[in-house]
Amino acid sequence: MLMETTELVEDWSKKGFIGVDMETATTFAVARKYNRRAVGLLNLSDHLIQGETFYSRIADYEQIEERTDKRIREIALYLSSLGK
Repeated sequence: MLMETTELVEDWSKKGFIGVDMETATTFAVARKYNRRAVGLLNLSDHLIQGETFYSRIADYEQIEERTDKRIREIALYLSSLGK
């Protein structure tokens, strides 16, 4: 499903890159086109080299995911209220 091969991800890792983001560039491009502000709030989920997800290593992943998503929404709402 991902364009990134294991070899490509390993090469990026050796060069010091620590993550792959699939949506933020598009979000920023659309915001720029329509002269809007944008922010990216990222949540670590997968370890591409090891082939596992962050949540698969933790027994109570659903609770952690729910709390994390709630906090991200709270931060997004706060940031959207700034500068008005």
